[in-house]
Amino acid sequence: GHFADAESLYLRAIAIMEQIGKIKTSDLSSVIHNLADVYDRDGKTPQAESTYRRAVEVSESAPIQEPKVLSENLFRLANYYFQHRRYEESIPLYQRCFQIREGVFEPNSVEIADVLNALANLDGLSGNYLEAQSKYKRVLQVYEQGLGSNDFKVAMVLISMGDVATEHDQYVFAEPVYKRALDIYEKRLPADHPAATKLYGKLANTYKQEGKYADAVPLAEHVVTAYEHLKDTSGSEMASALETLADLHSDQFRYATAIGLLPRALEIRETIAGKDATSVLPALRRLALAYVDMSDFKTAEPLLLRAEEISESKPHNSDVATSELHLAYLYFREGKYD
Repeated sequence: GHFADAESLYLRAIAIMEQIGKIKTSDLSSVIHNLADVYDRDGKTPQAESTYRRAVEVSESAPIQEPKVLSENLFRLANYYFQHRRYEESIPLYQRCFQIREGVFEPNSVEIADVLNALANLDGLSGNYLEAQSKYKRVLQVYEQGLGSNDFKVAMVLISMGDVATEHDQYVFAEPVYKRALDIYEKRLPADHPAATKLYGKLANTYKQEGKYADAVPLAEHVVTAYEHLKDTSGSEMASALETLADLHSDQFRYATAIGLLPRALEIRETIAGKDATSVLPALRRLALAYVDMSDFKTAEPLLLRAEEISESKPHNSDVATSELHLAYLYFREGKYD
């Protein structure tokens, strides 16, 4: 419907602009970008890629070169590859864009920082923790100076810094940057906004890893309540929120409270992936082990046997060993040493 209408209009506009000639490269490439965005949102991946590339080609072949326009076209093509996890293809485009922008923008410009931020994201994905954090710090300084300390871009960089730190178990570093980002969100977004809710969850998990349960539990409870308020109660985010809250209670030996949450999380996982999917195994085991911790072995055993059955049904599944270890733990707790 709407995508087809938009596609038709943009194609017509491009044809007219090219027929007229003497159209500014920036104007033509802007319309081409809009068409590429339509293709991308409509799932037409080959058309989207070729159209983003076409915008770059238009800039490169323009009679009068406009470096800023070319850099924007390169940036958007690189973003397309990044969003589709084609990271190796995005790197040279970001690097070329960075070189161009260094020549046409001030050193501390937001435009240069945008590309540096993208390169930092790639460093983080490749495990280059120190290089990523170094770039993020430079980007953060530029954004704060150029956009203000409460801009959403500032929050996004802080979150990226926290995410990279979390990936490397640097929770002491992650906590303050997540808190700063959350302070921005709390000033500018409703408390149950999806972006804010996700960040509450990140901070709750950070507190959990640090053993700060008194701080973590209220945040984890808020996340569950927010998803319920948003009527987003059947997605993986809700399941993760329930599991995080249950883990917090289990870690404090409140097993009955954890068991009150975990069946709901398991049901969500099963609805999403199917009851026999290997992705259900962590939720299934989490519930079973909570019963073991409560010494309710009779309820735990069929759950662990089911986990073993799912594991064994999948060829070359490394989860089989985990399932057997959990069953061994159950029988040990029961005193069945044979």
